[in-house]
Amino acid sequence: MVALSTASYFDRTILSVAAPVLMRDFHFSEPVMGTVFSAFLLSYTLCMLPSGWLADKWDSRLILAVSFLGCGALTCLLALAGSTVGLAIPALLTFLVARFGFGLFAAPLFPSCARLITTWYPRDRAASIQGLVTAGAAVGSALSPALFSRWIADYGWRTSFMIAGVTTALLSTIWHITAARAPAPQRAKRKPGSRPSIVALLLHSSFRWLIFSYFCLCYFEYIFYYWIYYYLREIKHLGSGETVLAVTILMASMGIMTPLGGWVSDRMVSRFGPERGPGIVPIVGLLCSAIFLFFGVRASDVLHTVILLSLAFGFATAAEAPSWAVAFHLSRENVGTAGGMLNTLGNVGGTLAPVVTPLLAARWGWASGLYGGGVMLVLSVTSWLVLTVKRYEN
Repeated sequence: MVALSTASYFDRTILSVAAPVLMRDFHFSEPVMGTVFSAFLLSYTLCMLPSGWLADKWDSRLILAVSFLGCGALTCLLALAGSTVGLAIPALLTFLVARFGFGLFAAPLFPSCARLITTWYPRDRAASIQGLVTAGAAVGSALSPALFSRWIADYGWRTSFMIAGVTTALLSTIWHITAARAPAPQRAKRKPGSRPSIVALLLHSSFRWLIFSYFCLCYFEYIFYYWIYYYLREIKHLGSGETVLAVTILMASMGIMTPLGGWVSDRMVSRFGPERGPGIVPIVGLLCSAIFLFFGVRASDVLHTVILLSLAFGFATAAEAPSWAVAFHLSRENVGTAGGMLNTLGNVGGTLAPVVTPLLAARWGWASGLYGGGVMLVLSVTSWLVLTVKRYEN
């Protein structure tokens, strides 16, 4: 599951690495490129809830295999944009279709993994295991700047997208073979006459606050996934190699803090209980992230900017695993559905970030675009404070 998460986020973020080249080749503006980014996020968000429902009903192992086969094929499609093969189709339309389809196939990743985590591992390790799976996203995001920019320099962007797509399709085959040996995930069971799980979850005030906190967190994270490479390269004027190193450091901070946040969260739950324990890591981490972001944007020295932004990103992502663990706890047996709902509504924030950030930057400068993410961090902290109190009262 960690390998699948790594491959998924490598394929998600390579478009942002190629964005400066594509914008020059096809004369895309910043808002147009942001729309291409959000095409993936739109379908990813819309398909998240259905994929979570399927994860509770069908074999999550098979769902993941089909998912990654489709992701590989649509990554290969990016290589055909504006080529002689697709000459009759506008390049922008090809990019939009490829990324929209990629989001459709990528949606089952976390809901299916959530189903498998609660099947294969004890509940008191849920945050730790989820942290490791989410850390795979950081590894993929950290690898993409250095590896994909090197591929572009050596082979061109078309061949580079083709290599990434074929590799993902091969990983799908390996997963299908190896995961078939593991126990099948348990199916959700409902009592006769009970409310549909979606309705029951939405009626739970704690789950609504959790969703809002995750909405704010995703908004902040997706600024980094889609615009930080461009920000450092074009706005801060780092060299190509320096930008690659800086983004790698940024994503590596997530790779460290996400599993650490999950591990610490499990320890806090053991010590303070399931009502108060899960909120400690998100509240502390998100507050620290907002502070580091503020000083990182204001820093005049590029090295200080990279270090502070890395800390801001890392401390924010420490809230990932506790968020999912609380969703597991509240959902009881319908883990896939809860995970799909959390990621669906949370990623609405992620869908907005790639488009809203450059619009804010065009009007008030790039500092304001990043500060918008800081506002979302503060709102997420507020949600966790309310969530902790409500869960304690419940």
